[in-house]
Amino acid sequence: MTEEIRKRITGFEKHKLGDINHNPRNWKIHTEQGKESLIGTVNQIGFAGVPLVYHSERTGGLTFADGHRRKETFPDLEVDVAMTDLSDEEVDILLMTYDPLAEEMEPNFEKLNVLMGTAKVDQPGLQSFLGRLADKHQLFFDNSDPPDEFPEFDDDIKTEHQCPKCGYEWSGDSR
Repeated sequence: MTEEIRKRITGFEKHKLGDINHNPRNWKIHTEQGKESLIGTVNQIGFAGVPLVYHSERTGGLTFADGHRRKETFPDLEVDVAMTDLSDEEVDILLMTYDPLAEEMEPNFEKLNVLMGTAKVDQPGLQSFLGRLADKHQLFFDNSDPPDEFPEFDDDIKTEHQCPKCGYEWSGDSR
């Protein structure tokens, strides 16, 4: 590659999410499950994403390149946004590729399984999302704590739980 890669983020500013325009060409529709997953994630860890915004000729103002669900869900939240110098035409390309590029990644299910086995998640929307993710990839996600004591043990007991680190298996709930 002979030409220099352009850096399109020009800075960061604080804006209330509800004050930023929707992108009328955004083709992604979020489900209620997606909304609950977003709420659960934000409630569990806080707002850790930075919405991409730009000045749009189409909308006549500051507009999301990506992140419209955040506006709908948290309109009064003031956050840092990444200001870009993208044009409407460039954002059209970004809209087509931003999330689909992530779908082309090659997942490492062993690492994902370790993450699922060690994460302590207390938000119902996030628990539900991780359960769906585990089901989709045939992984194990159980956010419950293992029992302190095992009332019995035997090689023939059908197990319901398995430690993703050591492989130890247990069955039932001794609480």
